[in-house]
Amino acid sequence: MTAPVTAYKVPRAEAPTDLFLDGNECRGPEPRFAARVLAEEAERLRRYPDAAPLTALLAERFGIAPGQVLVTAGGDDALDRICRVAVREGGDVILPRPGFEMVARYTRLAGGTIVDVPWTAPAYPTDAVLAAVGPETRAVVVTSPNNPTGGFATADDLRRLAQAAPNAWLVVDLAYAEFAEEDLTTIALELPNAVVVRTFSKAWGLAGLRVGYALASAERIDRLRASGAPYAVSGPSLLLAEARLREGEADLQATVERVRFEREDLRRRLHRLGIEAPASQGNFVFAKVDDPIWMRDALAGLGIAIRAFPGRPGLERAVRITCPADVRSYTRLTRALETVLRPEAWLFDLDGVLADVSRSYRQAILQTAAEFGVSLTAADVANAKAEGDANNDWVLTQRLLARAGVVVSLEAVTETFERLYQGTDEAPGLWTTETLLVPPEQLRRWATARPLAVVTGRPRRDAERFLDAFGIRDCFRSVMCMEDGPAKPDPAPVLKALSELDVARAWMVGDTPDDAAAARSAGVLPLGILAPGDRDPAPLTRAGCARILDRVASLTTLGRAQAPSIPIAAPTPPVGRRGSFERKTAETAITVRLNLDGTGQSRIATGIGMLDHLLTALSRHSRIDIEIRCQGDLHIDDHHTAEDVAICLGTALDRALGDRRGVIRFGSAYAPLDEALARAVVDLSGRPWPEVKLDLRREALGGLACENIPHILNSLAIASRTTLHVDVLRGENDHHKAEAAFKAVAVALRQAVTTDGSTQVASTKEVI
Repeated sequence: MTAPVTAYKVPRAEAPTDLFLDGNECRGPEPRFAARVLAEEAERLRRYPDAAPLTALLAERFGIAPGQVLVTAGGDDALDRICRVAVREGGDVILPRPGFEMVARYTRLAGGTIVDVPWTAPAYPTDAVLAAVGPETRAVVVTSPNNPTGGFATADDLRRLAQAAPNAWLVVDLAYAEFAEEDLTTIALELPNAVVVRTFSKAWGLAGLRVGYALASAERIDRLRASGAPYAVSGPSLLLAEARLREGEADLQATVERVRFEREDLRRRLHRLGIEAPASQGNFVFAKVDDPIWMRDALAGLGIAIRAFPGRPGLERAVRITCPADVRSYTRLTRALETVLRPEAWLFDLDGVLADVSRSYRQAILQTAAEFGVSLTAADVANAKAEGDANNDWVLTQRLLARAGVVVSLEAVTETFERLYQGTDEAPGLWTTETLLVPPEQLRRWATARPLAVVTGRPRRDAERFLDAFGIRDCFRSVMCMEDGPAKPDPAPVLKALSELDVARAWMVGDTPDDAAAARSAGVLPLGILAPGDRDPAPLTRAGCARILDRVASLTTLGRAQAPSIPIAAPTPPVGRRGSFERKTAETAITVRLNLDGTGQSRIATGIGMLDHLLTALSRHSRIDIEIRCQGDLHIDDHHTAEDVAICLGTALDRALGDRRGVIRFGSAYAPLDEALARAVVDLSGRPWPEVKLDLRREALGGLACENIPHILNSLAIASRTTLHVDVLRGENDHHKAEAAFKAVAVALRQAVTTDGSTQVASTKEVI
């Protein structure tokens, strides 16, 4: 009996998130893009969609006939059509797994059978797939880069598969091709049985539009066209995809470069945190962890969504993290990972977490209300706490009285509440009923492993009395109370506790939404616990708690869960911090590529011999590999070429540096050349400020005007967001002075871009 097909649903964490790194979406176009494009083409909105303009653009882009292109409702629609055509009369689809899960769904719905082939290494399992080819094979699926693992296929893999299964559809899913080292589109289109599936959802940043396309022979495209809806993609989606394709090339390249930096940097960071993360060619990093659900939920506690795969064979320990392609979002991600995996301290609310106050504070609320003629229940108090902004019990009591129609001054409420809680000569205070919820020996064990703190809304007298009464005051290096600043949910008391502990990363356990909100706003991981008598965990989850503990002692188990899954090794050397930039204007056409972790190799052709000479020296002595190709309007003069080359080089340098985390940042050097001596000081500050004094006297050097030489360094500094001071201290020969200046800049730059193996930003602002 065939198992029923269930609807597709991504299993997500329950805590609310606002940074979505679970769907491999990329940053999109600028905010006004859609409104502008749709306003310009309003007439097309009232008519049935016409995919012909987008089809023509795609055909031109790939050098094929329009009849070889089918625009579809995302890549999923193309894959669905392929499965319907390929296995309409049954047959096998060979699918390496783990892989994109929708192909298996579409195959089963179309009546086909999946032939699983394990894909465990980064390279496509070609030999195993070839061994699985048989007379019933109707399609062979190649997803490269593979989702979710980031693995890849090669051109040789496609040729071997096409030859071995000439009568089967060779389905080449290239949804992430822009991020790969090799784009297989061209070679796939040379194979008679191949169909390429691509999308605007990933690198182009248009996932919400659901626009994809298939590329194949005209005969195969006609069959796919007949297997689906005639107007599969909406008119607005088509319009926006057309505009994005025409206008977005530079943005696309910037996104790809940023993603490539982030995925390699993220792999290195995860390795330092003890997590195995193989090489990826997608816009994501695939990692193996001991408890993927905990890691997913913990990051959700800090507002970040990543993907785990519960129930997926072969992915039981896997998580997938999308590279956000954005400096601020990436910085937030890396800080959150360190907080989850390497907390430096644990923070605790007092009431309901360490202290059972069900018969003290909560009872004081009930009895105070009763003295003013209002009958409340424990559930009323719990519900009011769950609403948030309820950290001050005096204020909360006054609020509950007002809801019952009884208006009382806060002073009167406080006086009554304190009389009941503190007690009188005639009656003991309710505080005497409080008990400790965590064994003292447990707290002492935790305190020997890491600093602990209490962050409470209690008055200091009440808090310290409780800690002293149970002999646990010495377990806490910091105790934040009502008098120390704004009440939770304001993050101020949490931040102050971190400051007193001299730590940056912490977890916090609380029993109210106010605790969770304060922790989350402070960048501290919020964990929840139900106070004695409370029953509903939903308010804590909605407030952002990563996990609801059954008891505080469960922290020990979570503490083990954040331990490394592999031994922590020394930081691996960078595999290459790369940057590139292309710029075309009416005056110049320039391509720049560089690798900060190179060996000083260069290929530079600007058309100006002296400029090539100076930039070659810059590459050689900085050990930065630099490739520059420029076609400029040298028939006019050298200014446009010199200036634009410097701007493009600086932009590529800025992209390669990324968020500048882990770099030394500062560099300085002297460089002599015979009688000339130059000094350069570099600060990768993110604040562009050039001060260049070369004292050149000649009109030109080798076709390069001397007035343009300091201008090159000025433009380089501005485009790379660098503070740069360059002075020629002495010299007579202008060639010597200019070359010495560039060599000094190179040596100083080499120092500044060097990484120190840390994950820190060399700034007290913690961002550059």
